Amino acid sequence: MLTQLALIHPDIIVCLGRHAVSTLLGTSAPMRDLRGRVVPWHDMQVMVTYHPAYYLRNASQLVVGREDFKDVAQAL
Repeated sequence: MLTQLALIHPDIIVCLGRHAVSTLLGTSAPMRDLRGRVVPWHDMQVMVTYHPAYYLRNASQLVVGREDFKDVAQAL
């Protein structure tokens, strides 16, 4: 995976949910502590947010998700 990412070298990677975060960053920190942060990782930027299914189950949190993606756009 790291080899593929090095070839592509994206400007930012968006981790959608706990599984993506734990796989990519190797952390078991709670999502509430990681969400909304842009984290440096192997000379790239990683933005952590909840999985889209979370927003489907918790429609009141859609504002939070929109803000996260505004931050992604701003980071680009």
